[in-house]
Amino acid sequence: MSGITSSSPKELGKSSNSAPARNSSQKTPASNAPRPSLQPSAKSEPPNTANGHAGYFQKWQSHCSKHGFSPLPATLWQFATYLALEGARARLQDLSASVTEHICHSITFFHYLAGLPSPTSSPIVEVVRESAKRELGFKRQQKAPLTQSHIQQLFRLLAASDDSSLLNVTFLLRLALMSEACLRWDDLQGLTFGDLLITPDIVRIFITGAKTDRFRDGQWATFLQREEPWSAYQLLGRVLHQLLASWKLLPPALRRSLNCEDSESLHLTNIPILFRADPSSPLYAFPNLRSPKISYWEFLHGVKSACACIGLDPAAFGTHSLRIGHVADGVDGGIPDRVIKQAGRWRSEACFEGYIADEVALRSHVNAYRRLHGQCTSHWTGHRSYTPSKSE
Repeated sequence: MSGITSSSPKELGKSSNSAPARNSSQKTPASNAPRPSLQPSAKSEPPNTANGHAGYFQKWQSHCSKHGFSPLPATLWQFATYLALEGARARLQDLSASVTEHICHSITFFHYLAGLPSPTSSPIVEVVRESAKRELGFKRQQKAPLTQSHIQQLFRLLAASDDSSLLNVTFLLRLALMSEACLRWDDLQGLTFGDLLITPDIVRIFITGAKTDRFRDGQWATFLQREEPWSAYQLLGRVLHQLLASWKLLPPALRRSLNCEDSESLHLTNIPILFRADPSSPLYAFPNLRSPKISYWEFLHGVKSACACIGLDPAAFGTHSLRIGHVADGVDGGIPDRVIKQAGRWRSEACFEGYIADEVALRSHVNAYRRLHGQCTSHWTGHRSYTPSKSE
């Protein structure tokens, strides 16, 4: 891979500083008791959360249809019995108490959409939920962190192989963006190059529909303009430069088929970050405007393959490993927890602390004491070999 171009990325961001207006949901009168749609509005919940609610509610509907009673409004005893049965089924399948919690959230959500009181607020249902928590517990299944050092290893690996294709550089850009800006897959999925706002010291990203954006007002994510060639800022400049260079090499007939005659008409601001390569391009690198985005499974396969290339176990890593790696880098660097939580846009302390692995917390604790005594902290691995002094 050749060196990073010295040209900085152009300012492609949308300079609108105003967030979308807050829309309040209106409840439907309980007297109408309508059947809510299983495709709830995106303004009420993030898409993945709403789809999860719909799946659990469909199971509740099937149960009601089988036993001959109405799913809405759910009566107290019928729902409490159903919840207890699902808890027993989860115990047989060695599942956690998150199953019963998801069921309760789903029932609450669809009763809210219909303007009906939910039976989940009853003390009887609360007893069933607490019983499931005691018997099943919550199984913590956290992916291993992918840190900045791992991205640096991947960059050097590609540099050594002299493979600087747009596909590889763009893949590294996606990894660096998710790591430095602490993005989820859902956050990255909706971004285009035009969503990146270049300022003198940082790059800002306006995210809509984030999981923790309760009122759908939008959130800002940021990352620094660093000079390291594997940083998101430098990789961004390289991707934009290669996109424009690739455009100029395309045959005129293909340009006309894309309704763009020159690079000025390319509209980089509308190209998604997750653009798919165009097989009809002689470079196999230009964005395919007809099938613009890669899928989650394609990106996940790329992440696991990259982990295998640098000697990591692919099974221990996923797309969320980059967000976890952002926390690990921050904790190792001594950044206050409040700053890391704000950068990652977490709403609760409990959720944020779940991202801090025990090993990372212990390493941070030891490094803090070493900084206090003026010792080096960069290569601590958890085990320190004994070296006798000269006096011994």
